[in-house]
Amino acid sequence: MARKKSSPEDNGSSSAPSVAAQSAQNQLQSLAEKRDAVNEEALALERRRRALCKQSRGIEHRMRLAILRNFISECRELAGKVHALLPLELRDRVYEYAWEGYDASRPWRGPKRSYWTPWVLPEFVGHGVAKEAAVVYYRVKPHALPFSMPGGVETFLTVDRFHLGLNPGDHIRHLEIRILAHYNYAMLKTNMEALRQLRLMNGFRLRITLEGRVTEHLPKVLRALVPMCQELKEAGANVQVWEAQYALERKRLLDLPDLLNSMEG
Repeated sequence: MARKKSSPEDNGSSSAPSVAAQSAQNQLQSLAEKRDAVNEEALALERRRRALCKQSRGIEHRMRLAILRNFISECRELAGKVHALLPLELRDRVYEYAWEGYDASRPWRGPKRSYWTPWVLPEFVGHGVAKEAAVVYYRVKPHALPFSMPGGVETFLTVDRFHLGLNPGDHIRHLEIRILAHYNYAMLKTNMEALRQLRLMNGFRLRITLEGRVTEHLPKVLRALVPMCQELKEAGANVQVWEAQYALERKRLLDLPDLLNSMEG
């Protein structure tokens, strides 16, 4: 049987799809190659970015060290001149100025080292100058304490927050105490008796503020407070006892002699 010859039209129609498919495949391959090239370039850029970041951190670290070394050097030079040229009275004025604006209202938490003046850091000014500046801190700042911590007063008076070998009770001149009227009275008495560790009684200022339901608990509070208050006054301290009336937004100064008379009565 004779084979049927294919016509030119039949050959053209069968080869056209294969050419189109090949062209599409070539385009896809080209796009894939471009994608891979872009990804490789992105990875290279990321590696470069990380290297630059690491280099930048290193430069920044070295700059900070250089600035710190220069700052320490200048601080030591200044502290040395202050200590050598000024008498203690004038040095104390310098330290007082350095502590201005520092909040000492919560000393039981301990001042944060990052907020301390450089004058109290031995690595910046030397141990001697740092110790003098710390003494001024204890002496000139009014320190406020809550009486809600067992042994809180004794700890505050005996533990040096600057770790310079000082005994705070030897230098503190102004203490403010807040007491809840329904406080643990035995603990209150213990905390009050810890004030005997103060070395400089004459001229020492003690301000006690009674908070809460004062009238209801006043007799018990007086038994814990008054004996030590009287002892401090006889030693030359300036003692004030205030009653806080927050509902009326006011405070009332209580007369200590009257308190003593009420105790005796």
